[in-house]
Amino acid sequence: MPRTTLSKVALPTEVGATDGTVITPTPADEPTNHNQFSLTGNEILLVLNTAASTGTVTVSSKTDRYGRVKDITAVTIPAAVAGMPGMKVFPRFTLEGWQQPDGFCYLAASAVTIWFIVIQL
Repeated sequence: MPRTTLSKVALPTEVGATDGTVITPTPADEPTNHNQFSLTGNEILLVLNTAASTGTVTVSSKTDRYGRVKDITAVTIPAAVAGMPGMKVFPRFTLEGWQQPDGFCYLAASAVTIWFIVIQL
């Protein structure tokens, strides 16, 4: 089956022009399909872990013009503590090296207790 595409959250463009933006995380589609988001180079990825034990996330890279591959493999996401999920944030992924041939960035998590938020800048 195809990867599950994550929706993006657009940030407000002007302070005071809105009451804020609701952010709803999406659970990882594991272990079957994995996830993806449309990559423009202007996204930040926030990864949350709702489990009481650590989890991992992998971001698949693509060979760049120099023949390099730099997957982010099984990065540990901290365990939830006192009802708050563990979190890690990943900065913008450049198109070169991260955008797959179909225009997406590919993600995989260790369990459904990993949740994703993709913030469009």
